[in-house]
This record gives sequence, C-alpha cells and structure tokens, in this order.
Amino acid sequence: DVSGDTETFRSQLYPDYKAHRPPPPQDLFPQVDRCLAMLREIGVPVLGMVGYEADDVIATLVKRLRKQHPDLRIRMVSKDKDLKQLLESNGATATLSPCSPAVELFDVHTDTPYDAAKLQEELGITPAQVIDLLSLMGDAVDNVPGVDGVGEKTAAALLKEWGTLDNLMAHASEIKGKRGENIRSAASLLPLSRQLVTLHTDVPIEFDLDSARVERFDLGKLIPRLKELGFNRYQDEIRAITGQPPASANPATSGSASMPGVPLPPEGAGKANENRRSTTSDAALGPSLFDAMDEPKPSLILAQSGTYSAITARPQLEALVRDLADAECIAVDTETTSLSPHDAKLCGISISIAPGTGFYIPVRSPTPDAHLDEKTVLDALRPVLEDATRPKCGHNLKYDLLIFRAHGVTLRGMAFDSMVASYLIDASRSSHALDALALALLGRTNISISQLLGSGKTQKTFDSVPIDQATHYAAEDADVALQLRHVMLPQLRAMSLMPLFTEVEMPLVEVLAELEWNGILVDPAELDRQRARLQRKIDEL
Repeated sequence: DVSGDTETFRSQLYPDYKAHRPPPPQDLFPQVDRCLAMLREIGVPVLGMVGYEADDVIATLVKRLRKQHPDLRIRMVSKDKDLKQLLESNGATATLSPCSPAVELFDVHTDTPYDAAKLQEELGITPAQVIDLLSLMGDAVDNVPGVDGVGEKTAAALLKEWGTLDNLMAHASEIKGKRGENIRSAASLLPLSRQLVTLHTDVPIEFDLDSARVERFDLGKLIPRLKELGFNRYQDEIRAITGQPPASANPATSGSASMPGVPLPPEGAGKANENRRSTTSDAALGPSLFDAMDEPKPSLILAQSGTYSAITARPQLEALVRDLADAECIAVDTETTSLSPHDAKLCGISISIAPGTGFYIPVRSPTPDAHLDEKTVLDALRPVLEDATRPKCGHNLKYDLLIFRAHGVTLRGMAFDSMVASYLIDASRSSHALDALALALLGRTNISISQLLGSGKTQKTFDSVPIDQATHYAAEDADVALQLRHVMLPQLRAMSLMPLFTEVEMPLVEVLAELEWNGILVDPAELDRQRARLQRKIDEL
C-alpha cells in the first residue's frame, strides 16, 4: 500500500474506507519507486503484500517474531497510533528484564520511545484496549466511522470506566445525556469500525530475520543517486555514517595529522580573505575582530573524541584564564536550568581553545561543596568574556549572550556562530542543531541532552546532573563548536559568504538578542478593542 491507491481487504469490507481522499498526484508514483530503490541501495530490506497495508505487515512480523524469538526486543519506528495495539510489556526472559518493553514505538523526530507504560501514563489504558479506543474515536483521515463527539481522551475515559467496548455497549442505556445518545446511535457501526482498525497479524508474507539485517551502504550506487536528485548536503552525511571522509575533504591534507575527511585551509587563506574585504570600511573602523579569525591555523588537529575536564578549584581556574590569553579563538557555551534566559539559572560554563579538548566550570550541581561558586567563576572570567579583542565562537551564541547578560556579564567579541554559518551555507539543511552538524560535518555522535536529563514528565534539570556526567556533555559542546568553526570557515570563504557573515549576520546576533531581552511594547487598550471587534465578527458568523 505504498502509493495509497491499492485496494485492500478493508476497502472490500467497507467501500467508503479512505474513499474521500483525493487521488494521489501523478508525480508521486515515480517518487515512490525512487524511494524504494534508495532503500535497497542503503541495504534496507523492503517488504510488502498486495491487498494489505503496511501496518498489517508490521503487525504480522511483530507477532511472528515475538513467538519465534521471545528474547527479541522489537522497536517500530513510527508515530502511527494504530500500531499502539501492538505494544507489549515483557515478562522476565533470559535477556530482558521484567520491566523492559518487548515491543515499543520510536519517534525519530523527537528521539523518544513510546511503550505500554507510556500509554498507561498518557491515557490510562493498556495495549489490549487500543482497538476499542480506535473504534470509539473513528478516523476522519481514513473515513472510519466512530462515535460523534468522542475523541481520544473521552474514549480512554469510557474504557477506564467500562473496560471494553463490548461491556460499554452492554451498558449503553445507562450513559446519560448527549454522549449516551451518540454511543447508542453508533452501535450498529462500531463492529465495522473494530474490524477496520484491527491490524491483521496473519499476512502470508515470507520473512527471515537473518536476511532482514541492514547491509552496508552501497556508496557506489547511492552517491550517484543523491547527486542525480540534487541532494548534495546528504552526501557528506551518508559518508560520515559509513565512516568515509566527506567529499569536500582536501586531498592535500591526507598525509597530515588532521582528522580524516576534515579539510584544513591552505596557508595564507586568512590573509587572502582579508584582502577581499572592503578596505574603506576597515580603514574607517580600524582593525576588525574578524582579522584575527578569518581562518584557523592549518596546524590545528581536529579530533573525533575529546579530553574533557572539570575546573573546580581556584588554581585551576586561574591557570585556564592565563591560557585563554594566547587562544586564537575561545569556544564558549553555557549550561542552564531553563531555555528562558530571564528565568534560567546558570549551572556552568564550558570552554575549548583547542580541538579535542574542553573544560567545564560548574557553578551549580548536586554537590555544591565540590566546586567554585557562581560569583567567583564569573569574576574570574569576566575580563576575558567582556574583551572584544578576544574572538569567541560557539553555537547559538545569542542564547549564551542573554544568559551572561542575566548574570551581569556582557559577552563581547562574538566572531563565529556555527548555527548562523550553517544557515548561510545550506539553509535547506533538515537540522541546524549542534548534534546534527557534528554528525554531518565531523562524523561524530554527540551525547544527546535526553540521555542526560531524560524527557517528558520525568525530565531533570541540569543542576541535578553529577559533575562528571555534566563535564563530558558540556565540554563536548564547546569542543564541537570550535571544530565546526575550523570546518565551516573554509566553506564560507569558498562560497564568497565571508563578507555577509562577518559584516551582517554576526553583528545581527547582538541586535536580535537586544530585541529578545527588551521585548516589545503593546497597547492593552488597543488589543482589547481588536478582541472585541473579532468577537463581533465571530458572533456574526
């Protein structure tokens, strides 16, 4: 059912199933074929069966594998609500603990799993009740009939009270008001709805677990396909995933000590770029901050992993401040308790001045006696952070600028922001986040914030993270930001974007930060007048 127009047993059972959907555009079909071809080229097996939907194939494989391999943990990479009926907790087996999920969903967009425990927490029902839940809700997208006025939360509440759809219908006469009337009116259609939403687990499809393993990417076939489709930015990401150097790597550096695949700028690149800038503005303003940071020194080494340490004593902090005096560029990052600069408490500051190294200076943690206090740290770093002649780099520096401002420090000398650079180099990139850029451009996988803090209702704040764990995460961020600078500056230069970057985009960071800090003035009386005017229009409709 890839293209969405194939007749299935559901459309035979109920001709109106998905019947209201407009026909798919004609240019979709060749795109589907190309997608399937690309999946095969990256070694991902493609399974399907005429007359069944993808969910039925998944359901069949899940049930079959659970029977044949009870120790196997199964993850369905999808957000499809219908698949929640397949979720399964686990009894103790040889390799799985009693509390671990045997079958779970996984959302790649949020990098979060969804299991039976989450379903219970969210809706108060079990996977065995999901079919009844879907039957009561119906599905406007697929044209599955349901009970009028009953959405997910109402359906879950009914099932929590009555247990099953059959028991609910047996006591439908006891449910008062409009809801009870709607339930009784839908009684004749609910058995059909249940059939439509129930996934088939007996699709006659051949499947062998060993032959379904993802094979190594066939770059010889895949890269030309990406070029053919114009997906240029994915080429380096694919190479990074497979451990291959980016296509943009400079062959002349292959014998150097640099990280494989990461280009280093040619000798004299900084001077050449300096000569391309407007001499009129430079003469008027004097030496520019960017004169000192056009290109990183070719001798610097980019590293896949780092040596990170915590600065917890005054002698260590004083030594670091002395080292900062000779740094070509200082990568800086802040860790806080909130994404709102006005409310966030500073937990620590991370700094890197050489690729592969980083320092984390905690000021708030579960063990406050084990490190310096906030005032001591900020007083020591303030002269460096406020010195406009010392170039700073980072990722999303606007946030760090606001955090420092909230804590009495004016961050000056912001010379390079990898997020800003990423938007300039490729605005269509699917993500400009630090972790995404690290994977695409450096071939490394960062520690994710969800690994450290968790997610959802149980998410912790950074001040509750032990210092040793916080150190690796925070120092890595500063280190990666510094390494991205070494990779992205040559790209900006090659694309003739340095004047735009240095003269427009980076100065604009401070302007935007000022706007965010001050907010905007509003006229409450005018807002009330507009509200009243809109309300009158609504009433007329």
